[in-house]
Amino acid sequence: MLIFDTETTTDPTQRLTFGCYRFGRWRRNGSLSIHEEGLFFDDELPERDPDGFAALRDFAANHDPETEGFERNRVLMFRSQADFLDNMLWPAIQQDALIVGLNLPFDLSRLARDVSPARGKHQGGFSFQFWTFDDPTTGKTREHQYRPRIRITQIDAKRSRIDTTQPKGRPFGPNGRPIVYRPGFLDLRTLAFALTDRGHSLRSACLAFGVDAGKADPGEHGRITTQYIAYARQDVKATAALLTALRADYDRHPIDLDPCRAMSPASIAKAYYRAMGITPRLARQPDFPPDMLGYAMSAYYGGRAECAIRRTPVSVVYTDVLSMYPTVNALLDLWRFHTAERIDVEDCTDEARSLLATVTPETIRDPATWPRFGFFALIVPAGGVLPVRAHYSGDGGAFNIGVNPFHDLQPHWYAGPDLAASVLLTGETPRILRAFRPVAIGTQHGLRPVSLRGTVTVDPASGDFFRTVIEERRRAKDRADLSSEERIRLDRFLKVLANSGSYGVFVESNPQALPAGETAPVTVYGPDESPFPSRAVQPETPGAFSFPPVAALITAGARLVLALIERMVRDAGGTHAFCDTDSMAIVASEHGGLVPCLGGEHRLTDGRAAIRALSWADVDHIAGDLASLNPYDRDAVPGSILKIEDVNFDGETGERRQVWCVSIAAKRYALFTISERGEPAILPGTTRHGLGFLIDPRDVSEREADALRPWEHDLWSGVVRERLGLPHDPPPWSERPAAMRHTVSSPWLLRAFEHVNAGKSYADRIKPFSFMLAVPLDHQGRPHGIAPDAPLHLVSAYDSNPRNWVRRTWTDLHSGQRFHITTAFPGGDYGTAGVKSLGSVAGAYPYHPEPKRLGTDGLPCGQRTEGVLSRRPVHAAGLVCIGKEAHRLADRDLVAGLGDVLGIHRDPRRDPWSVVVMPRLAGLASAPGGLADLADVAGMTPRRMRDALAGRSVPRTAARLALATVARQSPDLERRCCLACAEPLSSP
Repeated sequence: MLIFDTETTTDPTQRLTFGCYRFGRWRRNGSLSIHEEGLFFDDELPERDPDGFAALRDFAANHDPETEGFERNRVLMFRSQADFLDNMLWPAIQQDALIVGLNLPFDLSRLARDVSPARGKHQGGFSFQFWTFDDPTTGKTREHQYRPRIRITQIDAKRSRIDTTQPKGRPFGPNGRPIVYRPGFLDLRTLAFALTDRGHSLRSACLAFGVDAGKADPGEHGRITTQYIAYARQDVKATAALLTALRADYDRHPIDLDPCRAMSPASIAKAYYRAMGITPRLARQPDFPPDMLGYAMSAYYGGRAECAIRRTPVSVVYTDVLSMYPTVNALLDLWRFHTAERIDVEDCTDEARSLLATVTPETIRDPATWPRFGFFALIVPAGGVLPVRAHYSGDGGAFNIGVNPFHDLQPHWYAGPDLAASVLLTGETPRILRAFRPVAIGTQHGLRPVSLRGTVTVDPASGDFFRTVIEERRRAKDRADLSSEERIRLDRFLKVLANSGSYGVFVESNPQALPAGETAPVTVYGPDESPFPSRAVQPETPGAFSFPPVAALITAGARLVLALIERMVRDAGGTHAFCDTDSMAIVASEHGGLVPCLGGEHRLTDGRAAIRALSWADVDHIAGDLASLNPYDRDAVPGSILKIEDVNFDGETGERRQVWCVSIAAKRYALFTISERGEPAILPGTTRHGLGFLIDPRDVSEREADALRPWEHDLWSGVVRERLGLPHDPPPWSERPAAMRHTVSSPWLLRAFEHVNAGKSYADRIKPFSFMLAVPLDHQGRPHGIAPDAPLHLVSAYDSNPRNWVRRTWTDLHSGQRFHITTAFPGGDYGTAGVKSLGSVAGAYPYHPEPKRLGTDGLPCGQRTEGVLSRRPVHAAGLVCIGKEAHRLADRDLVAGLGDVLGIHRDPRRDPWSVVVMPRLAGLASAPGGLADLADVAGMTPRRMRDALAGRSVPRTAARLALATVARQSPDLERRCCLACAEPLSSP
C-alpha cells in the first residue's frame, strides 16, 4: 500500500511544495510493515524555492528511514513529483494496491498535472491527469494515453467516490482480455466517520482510536524548514498508525464490505443487515405496488422541531426521549417488516376508524396499542393538527415542516401515528376515506445470527435488532469481561449503529447528476391513484434498503411520542418552550408557579400575562407515567423513555439546578443558568443552527465542532443578556464580513475562478478541493445595474487573513462578473456589493422569524414577535411533489434557486396556478408587447417571465400575487387566483 500526504503553499493556489510517503504491506497478524519511506517535491521547487529544496535534500540525506523487513529500503528516498508519480503511484495502480491518505481528494489534486470535468457516473466530479509526455512530433506536452486518469466526485464534506479510468493499451490478462485497474482509494477521514459518525482531523481520529499522533511543532506553515519537514513526516507516520488502528477496529465487524466503500455509518448498518441474511425489501419483492410506495412517501415527514415561546427567558426542565428512533421501531414492531418473506397490503379502513376513536393519553401509553397504528389513511384534512410541509416564509425559499391545523378540499395520505397525534392534540377524529396496512408474511430463509463488533450477538429471526442494540449498549457499561477502553468503544459503536440503522437507510435516495441543461423523464407516484409524468434535473435512485412505509411510520411515531408528552404537560397545566425531534424543554421550576410571558393565559398580580411553570416533581411524574412505553428489558434499561437530561444537574455536585432557555425559532435556542448575582452562563445543548457555516473570526483555521465556537458563544451570550435586560458590549469582530469557507467541490464552482486561472499552469491555478470563500449579500447590498431577481453569489479564493477580504475582488458564480465588497451600510454601488458583516448576522439572529407559528396578534410570527406562539392554520393552495430535501446542503447558499438542489414536480391536476392562472397569462403574453408588460408587472426580466410561462420556474410569492391580479377576469377566477398565488404544500 501507498500512504502519503502533501504540503502546500499558503497562498490561494495551495500548490504542492513537498510530500512524505510510506510504502508497505500487511503482515499476517494485521500489523503494517514499511518497506520504503521517502520525500517528494514539486518539480519546479528547485527553481522556485532553492532554500526549501536544499532543506529537503539535506533532510533526506541525514535521516534514516523507519523501514523494516528483508525488502526494506535503507535510505530515505528523495523523489521529484514526476519520479513519485512514475515509480510509486503508477505501480500502485498497476498492482491494485491500496492508496491511503487523510482528505485524499485534496492530496491527489495537488499531485495532478491537469483536470477536466468528469463524465458518466462521475458527472459533476473531476477527472485528473497525472501522466504526460513530450510529443516529439509537435514539441508539445500531451496526456499519456496509456495511463489512467483518477476520477473524484465529492458526495459531501466527508465522503468522495474515487476510481480510475481504464486507458488504452492495457496489457492482456489470463482471460485474453485487457486487465482492469482496480486500486483501492482509502480516505481515512471517511472510514473514521463511518465508524464513529463524527468528522475528524488527523489528531482527533488518532485520539478516538488510541493512536499516538506525536506532538511535532510545524513552525511556520508553508516555509520548508527541517522542523516543518519533521512535522510532515510525523503526520504520515501517524496516518500509517491510524490505518493500522482503523483496520483492527474494522476487522472486529463480521461484515462483507470493502473499507474503501464504507462511506458512512449507514454503510456499516446496511452491511450488518446483509450479514444477517436480510435481503432489501424491494429487491426481494420488486412487485410491491408502486402506488402504495407513493402513498407512504406522501405521508413521510422529517422530525418535528418548533419554537413555542419566543424571545422570552423561561425556566425549563430539558428532557430527551431515550433513543427515539430505535424506541419507536420497537414500539411499532417494525423489525418484522425486515425479516418477513414478503409484505402484503390489506385494507383496514374500518379498523383504523375504530382505533382512532379510542385514542386517549392512556391508550397511547399502552405499548400493546402501538403496532396497530402501523397503517396509512387517506383523509380530507378539516382542521386536524398534522405535519404540513410548505413555504411558510412566503419568500419561495425552503420548504419547512410545521405541525399545524390543516384544511384542504383535496384528500391527503397520513401515517397512523400522525393521525393518533392529531386526536390527542385536538380531540377530533379525522374522517378516513380509506386505509391500508402493510402486513408481514412469513420469515425470510437464510437469516443468521451476527456478532456486533465481535461482541454482541443478534439473531434476526428470534430477536428485535433495535431492542437488542439499545439493551446491549446499556449492558456494555457494566461488562467485566471487557477492558474500559473496549467498553467505551463498544458503547460508541452501538450508539452509532442504533442511530444509523434505525431510520435513514429506509428513506435513502441518491440523486444522479446529469450534464448541464439536461433532464430525465420520471414517473411520479404521489398521493393520487394514478402517477403523472415529469422531468428531473437530478433523477433519484432509491437506496438498497429504502422502503417508504417503514420510514414514514418511524418519523410519525416520533411525532406521536412528542404529541403525547405535549398533551400530558398541557393536562398538568403547563406548556413547553420548544421541541426538537426527540427533545422537549418543559417550562418548569423547582416549585412551579406563574412565569411572566406575553400571550400567556394567566395573569400576575400586576396584571402582566403569564404562563404556568410546572414543578420539577410534576415533570418527574410525567416521566414516570411514560415508563410504561419502555420497550426494553427493564434489567438492562430501567425507567422511563423520557429522560431528564444531564444539563439539568450540576456537573460537579450532581445536584439538580434551574435551567433557563431562550428560544428564537426551530432549532435556534440557548440553555443557560443564572447565578446568584444574576449573571447568565451558556450551557451545553445550546444550538449552532444558522451559524456553523460561518468562519470563526477569532480563528479562521478552526474547523467546525459540536461545541459552540468562541464567536457563537459571544453571540448567544449577547442575546441572552439582552433578553434579561443586562448590558452587553458589541464583540470586536462585528465589522468583519460574514464569510463562509467552502471547498471547490465541483466543476461549476471551479468555473468561478476561470479569470484567475486563465493562461496559468495547473500548479499555479486555483484547484479542485482547495478552499474558497463566499460572502452573503446584504438585503440592501445589490450592486447598481444588477437586476433585482438575478441570482448573485460572490466567491473568492481562500485567504486566511480576514483583513484582506474587503481588499480583493469577488466573482459572481452565475454571471462571472467581479465586484468589490463592503460591510458599510447601505453598501450596494456600481462595482461594489454590500455584504453582511458578522455584526449584522449577530444582530439579525435573535429576530429570525418562526413563520410556521402565530404570534399573540394572530399574525404569522415575524421578526419582533415575542411570547407564546400558537399553531398557524394552513389552508392548502395546491400540492407539489418534491425530491430529496437534504441534497447538496453544503452548496445551498451558492445556488440560483431551490430548483437547483431540489427536484420539484408539479401535478397539473393539483395545481390551480397551472390550471387557472397560467393559461390566462399565456394568452396575455401572446399579445404584442404582452410578455414585456407581464414581466414589468411581476418585477421580473422577460427571460424569467418566459421561463415561468414555460413551466421551467415558479415566480416568487409577490410576483404571483401581481400576476394573479392581472389574470382576474371573473369573481370565481379571482377567488381561485388568490388561492393559486399562495404558497403550495409539498409531498416528498
